[in-house]
Amino acid sequence: MSQIRSQHPQSPNGQDGRPIFEMRAGGLHLTIHRVPYWLFSLVAAIGSGGGAAWLFR
Repeated sequence: MSQIRSQHPQSPNGQDGRPIFEMRAGGLHLTIHRVPYWLFSLVAAIGSGGGAAWLFR
């Protein structure tokens, strides 16, 4: 039986090297390995405020 090898090797800190998000569209290749949580919380705060303003206009 042959052994299946992953394309993404494991990093020394114990996390595998697989990206969280990977998109390929034509010549564009977008890969996200780590989410900056401050950016995620900022987008959520702005989005929820904008959604509330739109909902209760």
